[in-house]
Amino acid sequence: MSSNSALDQRIEQYLPEFIAIREHIHSEPELSFQEFQTAEFI
Repeated sequence: MSSNSALDQRIEQYLPEFIAIREHIHSEPELSFQEFQTAEFI
């Protein structure tokens, strides 16, 4: 059980950053094979 709790803490720690990354990527969608801004961001 302790490892699950540690995992939950790590997820909670990084969740705001993951959400911000997702929002940034989806804020200006790009067509397939034309993901230049996304590739630069990543």
